[in-house]
Order: sequence, then C-alpha cells, then structure tokens
Amino acid sequence: MYNRSLYLAALAAACIGFGAVTGCSSGESSSAKGLYNAAVEATNESGENISVFDYKIILNDEEITFPVSLSELKGSGWTAEDDSRASGYYEKNGVRILLRMCDKNGDDFTVNGVSVTNRKNSEVQYTLKTSQGVEMNVSTKEDVEKIYGSADKVWDNGEYFYYQFGANMAVDKDTDRNNIGFGFDDLGIVRSIWITH
Repeated sequence: MYNRSLYLAALAAACIGFGAVTGCSSGESSSAKGLYNAAVEATNESGENISVFDYKIILNDEEITFPVSLSELKGSGWTAEDDSRASGYYEKNGVRILLRMCDKNGDDFTVNGVSVTNRKNSEVQYTLKTSQGVEMNVSTKEDVEKIYGSADKVWDNGEYFYYQFGANMAVDKDTDRNNIGFGFDDLGIVRSIWITH
C-alpha cells in the first residue's frame, strides 16, 4: 500500500493550489473524489491505516478474496456453467456467481472480480456479505453509506460504485478495476454486490 501521509499532503497542496473542492452529485466528482475516496481507509487508535476496501466476500461462510486463482475456486467446489471459458457463471450448492476479468496465468487463470445478484439466486437460500458487513438482502443504502461513505459514482439505474483510486476510473463498470459496487431494490435493500480488484 502506498504512503497515505504523503498522499494526503499532496492532495491538500493540490486543493490549496486549485481552489476549494466542492461536493459531488450523482455521476459527478469533485477534484478530491477524482483522486481518492476518503472512506476507503480509516485510522485506528494507534494511528495505523485500516483498509475497508479489501475485495473480499463471505458467501455461505466461505471467504473469497480477489484476485484468486480459478483452480482454487474450482478446488473448493465451484463448477463452471461453460467450461470452454474462464469468465462466466459458476455454481456451488445452488448459488450462482459471475466470475469476471479472468486473466491467463500460466496453466491457470487469475480471477479479478465477481458479481452476485439476488435475481440469479432467487430460488436458493444463501448469505453474502462484504468483509465490512454489507449483507445481501439485509443491508440498506444507509448501511452502505455508513461503511463506505458517499458513492464515487451512482449509475443511472441507481447502482453505487466505490473506486479505490478515484471516480475518474468510472468509465465502464464492467471493465473498471479496484471497485466495490452495490445494487438496490425499490426499498433500498442491497440486491447485488460487485467486487473487482
């Protein structure tokens, strides 16, 4: 991880040099937001940085941290719906997940991201959380904002995305890296979670 103190000093200097930073609205970002979402890290009582952006999901008590090798996922019981490609839907105990951004790595693949939606799993009982406690089918938009702060990008369909290296990366949610995203139903309950390293 890069040196946060040096980064914050540089950011403060940039803000002073370029004027006051204004707040951002849906789909727009301030200068500070374009560089870094401050909610990504917090400091504990000892002054150490604690990341809240660790690309981990807990699915039915199974922790998966991205990036992860495809062979490791297959070894733990995940089965491809289409064995001819690395990216795509995988199933385990009735739960379907979409593995994304699979890069060839020797004889294996590195899986950089996952999407899990309630829509694809409406017939199965499962639990899914981020490591910071946002839980599918339980947590609300307010819960997400308490943990991760204001979204770096809110897409037209209401999906919230947080980018570790800033909202300027938010060109295409299907290809961007270093993000965590959430989709909500009409009541504001989390129904989809995306993580991409």
